[in-house]
Amino acid sequence: MEEDPSVPEGAIQSIKLSLSSEHEIRTYSTNDCPVTQPKQLRDSFLGLPLETGECNSCGASENGKCEGHFGYIELPVPVYHPCHVSELRQLLSLLCLKCLCIKKGKVKKSNGKENVSACDCQDLPALYLKEIKIEDGSPQKRKKKAEVVFRLELRAPPEEHMTESSWNFLDKYGFHYGGASHCRVLLPEEAFNILKKIPYDTRRKLAARGYIAQSGYVMKYLPVPPNCLYNPEFTDGQSIKSNAISISLLRKIVEKIEKIKESASGSPNFESYDTESTELQFSIGQYIQARGTTKGPQGAKGFAASTDSSHSSTKEWLEKMKTLFISKVSGFSSHSVLTGDPYIGADVVGLPFEVAKRITFEEPVTDINIHRLQEVVDKGLCLSYRDGQATYAINVGSKGSPTLKVGQTISRRIVDGDVVFLNRSPSTHKHSLQALNVYIHHGHTVKINPLLCYPYGADFDGDCVQIFYPRSQSAKIEALELFSVEKQLSLTNDSLLALKLMSSRTMLSKESANQLAMLLSLSLNAPAVIQASVAFTIKKII
Repeated sequence: MEEDPSVPEGAIQSIKLSLSSEHEIRTYSTNDCPVTQPKQLRDSFLGLPLETGECNSCGASENGKCEGHFGYIELPVPVYHPCHVSELRQLLSLLCLKCLCIKKGKVKKSNGKENVSACDCQDLPALYLKEIKIEDGSPQKRKKKAEVVFRLELRAPPEEHMTESSWNFLDKYGFHYGGASHCRVLLPEEAFNILKKIPYDTRRKLAARGYIAQSGYVMKYLPVPPNCLYNPEFTDGQSIKSNAISISLLRKIVEKIEKIKESASGSPNFESYDTESTELQFSIGQYIQARGTTKGPQGAKGFAASTDSSHSSTKEWLEKMKTLFISKVSGFSSHSVLTGDPYIGADVVGLPFEVAKRITFEEPVTDINIHRLQEVVDKGLCLSYRDGQATYAINVGSKGSPTLKVGQTISRRIVDGDVVFLNRSPSTHKHSLQALNVYIHHGHTVKINPLLCYPYGADFDGDCVQIFYPRSQSAKIEALELFSVEKQLSLTNDSLLALKLMSSRTMLSKESANQLAMLLSLSLNAPAVIQASVAFTIKKII
């Protein structure tokens, strides 16, 4: 294959692995507008799947053609990345926070404390950085174990004499802190500005020691994942609902940001920034733990002491794994215990009401079925209907019901007479799939006629069966033609075998054999018996 000279060539020189910066998070998003409302968390610009419509970012209308698109939430105040507080503390402990140079000499360690000063800045008190643990004392958390986040605090030794101006060297990074106390919170905004102002020479020396100064240690924007990364959702006919825990946590973050913006008045100060960033730190920490981390960001210390959050995170990970492994399997199926009912037909299956009310079928409205489907709508068994590209929800209990028109498509609940087919795994023979007609009962098991026990190998001792619900009209017809009990009881092979066994001793005259062969459009074979009178067996003919 000849190389095209018009195509430029290049070589990879390096690969950078780092935390996403605020610029990168905004670049990933295809929409320049941040998410500001909870309803935007499922917006069409985040990609497919959607209830209706196409992706507003790439224009795709099929799930397989849209790779998903990120969004972002702009935080009113920066917060520490919950998973990297310890790394940030270790990095800043190597610096003089006044001149941003590497300290001279070794870092003194005692009881987890690291000296920050020890440099040419003689007027700077001997300070050390410490991770402080803050518990969520909100009323809803008091009955449970409070959740914990870690923040950074600057401390001076007790013997150090502190004045009102001892902390003034940090004013250029954020806000003025008045007071002569021996401890001061290092705000995420201040840590972010420190990371930005570290000189190149200092960065090079830090890298030689294994520390990379990254602005991603402090979060100013929170990425919003594409729609395709959430667990499959279900619809109640009016709106799409999700069981993803991370979605509810993202909503809480957006709502908290709205409250922070509404409560803001006047120019911000040190105290307001500290309070707002701490509140936001709790919400973002819960979300990041539930969304992707498998353990607490502080290692053995634990990120959240609440067992409820840990359980929620585990549950969501199980849902993700389930989605991964059965993503190619039809979701329109159910699994239940099988029991017998001799009072129903051989081609009927009893479906529990609790299962039936969760299954919907789409059925087009035609001249033939319009009256029947209108009765279904009037009884409240229809969830929505589609007219062209628009889908309309039907509120249960509302006054009046819509009048159907030919050409519309309704989404209705399963009713008596609908076609389903059953399978009991493992299926290795032709009778393991049976298409049956539904009747709905208020029991808790799937019921079949005991005559069908042999094909399924069922003896009603706790056997389970899978029920599949064909979605399209062609699938229903195919199930009836191939899997129905009537068709399977009269299979060609079985019928021919039965006819041969029943007629093996029956003799026909030549005239009768010719008449039978004429009906079958076959030519006669040699007679079975050649005597004074010629006779044929039915077996020879068929």
